[in-house]
Amino acid sequence: MKKLFRLKTFQNILFYMFLIGLVIGTLYGVHIFTNKLRYYSIIPFLPVLYIIVKGMYKNVPYFINDSKLIDFKQ
Repeated sequence: MKKLFRLKTFQNILFYMFLIGLVIGTLYGVHIFTNKLRYYSIIPFLPVLYIIVKGMYKNVPYFINDSKLIDFKQ
C-alpha cells in the first residue's frame, strides 16, 4: 500500500474520488434535508463534474501503467 501512495497518479485519482464523494454527498444532503432536489440544482455542479471526469480520464491510463511496474510481495 505504501508503494501505491507514492504514485502521483494514485494521489490524483484519490483527490478526484474525494471530489466525486463531496458532490454526491452534497446532492444527497440537499435531497434528504430539503426534499427539493430538482434538475436545476445539479447545474452548479456541472463544472466540477467536468473537471473530475477530465482529470480521471487523463490519470487512469497512467495509473494502470504505473501499477503494472509495482512488484507486490506477499
